[in-house]
Amino acid sequence: MDKMQYGFGIILLLVEAIIIIQMAIMAGYHSHAKATNNVGNNNDLFPRGFHVEENILRKKHPVFQDVHVMVFIGFGFLMTFLKRYGFSAIGFNLLIAALNVQWSILCSGFFHHGAEGHHIDISITSLLSADLATAALLISFGAVLGKTTPLQLVIMGLIETAIFSGNEHLGLNVFKAKDSGGSIFVHVFGAYFGLAVSFALGHGKIISQGPGLQKEGSSYNSDIFAMIGTVFLWLFWPSFNSALVDGDDQHRAVINTYLSLTACCVTAFAISSMVSEEKKFDM
Repeated sequence: MDKMQYGFGIILLLVEAIIIIQMAIMAGYHSHAKATNNVGNNNDLFPRGFHVEENILRKKHPVFQDVHVMVFIGFGFLMTFLKRYGFSAIGFNLLIAALNVQWSILCSGFFHHGAEGHHIDISITSLLSADLATAALLISFGAVLGKTTPLQLVIMGLIETAIFSGNEHLGLNVFKAKDSGGSIFVHVFGAYFGLAVSFALGHGKIISQGPGLQKEGSSYNSDIFAMIGTVFLWLFWPSFNSALVDGDDQHRAVINTYLSLTACCVTAFAISSMVSEEKKFDM
């Protein structure tokens, strides 16, 4: 086994061990996840037992699962557009997402609760927020496809997630900004962070022809897999935009997002056929 690969495995295990230890020290179940809670538990020994319909899980789990699919399948397959980087794109997407979902819970919990000395509550809502934070990282991942080693991706993820949590806390709790769909704190932040990392890694030599350029291109099969990722993202985007709001706010977010998606889809196909040299649809 290559020494660098062996070293990466050791580092990854150490990072995971540190996260587990921090979880054990700083985090615990939210009241709706505790067996001793008298609302939403399944134990009839406690007052008001069996009130499972009041548990927040019943409200948020469908949305959480939708966002989960977007993070691990939608973004993963979207990154396969490079024909020489498909397997790595899906694999590294799974790795950094799984690691940073855990790290995000700690970072977000520190800024929202830990800084005040409170216990970090783990609930379906914190898992959902962690998925949204991880989406920002995966957007940045798209800007450095093929330019980074696995270790660089892990380091980038740990740094970005910490900065993301601090930036989100500053915007939401200090400046009182409203961003339920994540346009500012997820998409814009992830895009510009990725561009900054790409710039820091170096411009490299611009390749205008030859075999180097071919490695950066797509193929028929890679376009198909990227389209699968696009469709998954398209299907579940209403859940993404409405994940952290409730009631009529959530209802409007789903309606507006879905109708916007349908209009954008039709427009994209129309413009594609108009600007293509062969007057055909182009990926």
